[in-house]
Amino acid sequence: MQLGRKWSYALRFVLVAAAYALSLALFRSVSFAHWFPVAGFRLLCLLFAPYRYWPALLLGEVLPLAYTSYECVGQYGMSWALFNLIPPVSIAMPVVAWCRERLPIVSGRAPNFGPLLLCTLLVSALWSLVFVCAFKLMRLPPNYPHVGW
Repeated sequence: MQLGRKWSYALRFVLVAAAYALSLALFRSVSFAHWFPVAGFRLLCLLFAPYRYWPALLLGEVLPLAYTSYECVGQYGMSWALFNLIPPVSIAMPVVAWCRERLPIVSGRAPNFGPLLLCTLLVSALWSLVFVCAFKLMRLPPNYPHVGW
């Protein structure tokens, strides 16, 4: 009986990772620069998924990032490709865990928008900082108009 539970958990883990990766791929296919639902989807998954499935979210995000890094290593350079392997969901995990433990994001059946917006602001600021760092690591084309920062 115990072996069945382990296999059941492993199967659920793989299914969560696959569903998360597929959802990210679908969101990316309909996203553009001014409307990026992937970040909201990541935060939503972290806020409402049980902690035991967080490693599955990591796995579900690392696999597409590895493919992107492999495909773009020649264009953007090895340092960017290695930095790109860090899943954004892993960067937000400590902040979201802190918010889930310390702030009443959901009380009863209604959300508390103050703590929810604070968590969103903290995660967004952190992700913005990381994406700026990734941009700084990119090897840009020779004729690219360079911004002075």
